[in-house]
Amino acid sequence: MGETLDGRAFSDVRFVGRFTVRDGRLVDQAVWNDLAEVGVVACRPAEAG
Repeated sequence: MGETLDGRAFSDVRFVGRFTVRDGRLVDQAVWNDLAEVGVVACRPAEAG
């Protein structure tokens, strides 16, 4: 359960996190979720990177 910045409640959003640890230090983090899929945020094209 969560709440948008304008106060609308939402639920049933899935999150996946991937963390890369090298020599005991976090060197990369990637997070995916389906906030746009359930209508919490607007969908926009992925940024090139």
